[in-house]
Amino acid sequence: MLIIYFAAGMVDPAELLGRMEEQVVQAKQEASTRKEILEKMEKWMSACEEEGWLEDYNKVWPSQGKM
Repeated sequence: MLIIYFAAGMVDPAELLGRMEEQVVQAKQEASTRKEILEKMEKWMSACEEEGWLEDYNKVWPSQGKM
């Protein structure tokens, strides 16, 4: 929408550039946050998988000292 105003001479180019830079910064922050969330989810899923593997292992090879 700002591009239309810019083309019509209704928006200062410096203002347009400033707004575009703000949007780029916001997009980078959102991408970083999403990346952090995905990394945490991958770690959580890996831990769940390991826990499941350990439970299965203990069913097959129970400890000799347990009663």
